[in-house]
Amino acid sequence: MTNKDVAVLFVQNFCESKIDLLGPLLTETFRLSGPFFECQSREEYLQKLKEHPPEEAIFNIINCFEDGEQVCLVYDYTKAASTTTIAQLFQFRDQKISEIQLIFDGRGFI
Repeated sequence: MTNKDVAVLFVQNFCESKIDLLGPLLTETFRLSGPFFECQSREEYLQKLKEHPPEEAIFNIINCFEDGEQVCLVYDYTKAASTTTIAQLFQFRDQKISEIQLIFDGRGFI
């Protein structure tokens, strides 16, 4: 499985609210930064998702960029009646996601 495949699988599992399938894709030292919160470990991230599970959503990839251990997915994310475009930058280490930076306008989700 390529890094791009892992990134797409991560987004797919997130959109399908399959939290248990996200953990194996992440390093223990996984970090996330985004408009709503930041996490400094895989366990912290998974715990936040368990406390506040994501609503099921649909995603449609607009573009994907790869450069070595980095993958950037740009996609439309639709939940309920709201759609926003997201850029998600994945950093990989040993074919697992070590860091994600989320970039989007969250006003439609508040």
